[in-house]
Amino acid sequence: MEWKDKTRQNIFVIFICLCIVVLAATSIQARHQNEDYAQAYQQYLMGVSSLRSGEYAQGIKILSQLPPGFNDSFQVLSLLGQAHLHLGQYPEAIRLLKKAEQANPPFLEDARHLYTLGKAYYLDNQIDAARLYLTQAQLFTNDEKLTQDITELLTLTERSTAADGTTTAQSN
Repeated sequence: MEWKDKTRQNIFVIFICLCIVVLAATSIQARHQNEDYAQAYQQYLMGVSSLRSGEYAQGIKILSQLPPGFNDSFQVLSLLGQAHLHLGQYPEAIRLLKKAEQANPPFLEDARHLYTLGKAYYLDNQIDAARLYLTQAQLFTNDEKLTQDITELLTLTERSTAADGTTTAQSN
């Protein structure tokens, strides 16, 4: 009987030690994840700050260097798309804005995102696609300024089509 009691005690002690080791390892891993998140968030804020100050190339560089899991989020992809749009890199802007849309499908009803994508298509001379996104944006907005911007751009798409009989923006 004494041998069985000692064996049980040893098993119990080993079990408790294993639990402590697992908890310690989990705690260390969580601390590293928190540190990684904090560093990525600081980098994100630096990128956003660069974009807000008009330093689009610098903002693109910073945001593009975010670690996986951060650099493919809707927010980052959308910001990168907007930055490329400001730099006149319309195909890249469209690619990133479409990727942002895929990362967060409910944003198909986000008027600001739809407007930005429509504007990118317009500036890339893809008038039919521009009109499609701008019309969708018009359906989902209650913002007076955004409604005005959408209406103005839709008018330009109509003029582009009427001016040359095709669906390209030949003159802005």
